[in-house]
Amino acid sequence: MAENVTLTNRALGRMHNALKLLAMRSMDLKVDLKVTRMLRILGPYVEPLDAARRKVILDVSAEVGEDAELTPMQEQIMGIHIQERQAQLDGETVEIALPVQFALTADEMPKEKTGKDGWKNAEALAAIMDDLGPLYLMDEKDEEE
Repeated sequence: MAENVTLTNRALGRMHNALKLLAMRSMDLKVDLKVTRMLRILGPYVEPLDAARRKVILDVSAEVGEDAELTPMQEQIMGIHIQERQAQLDGETVEIALPVQFALTADEMPKEKTGKDGWKNAEALAAIMDDLGPLYLMDEKDEEE
């Protein structure tokens, strides 16, 4: 069952990036399937945003001139203009149908593995969980802490 939610483009992008990070981690097959399904569902919302962000770069570059030879300072200023326009895009809102039946819980998050690099599987989980927004369901015990 999907729940209509209004998000900023920034929150949507962070949610999508968090899911992509989770897709690279070692988890239960059931959880992998949930993450993959969420990525597929969010794709149509994220793809136009990515295209709009790329268009900002092309538009600013066209304003300057593609063949323009810029000083390092001018390149930095151009980068700031790009960032400003992309920030405007990021602040806009979009209403999406979130598949709440695929929301993840703490028990489903990647766990630290054994071995020298085992910690990497659980690295930055708090940030990932936060970026998942409504696609992460906090347990009652988590809310109390």
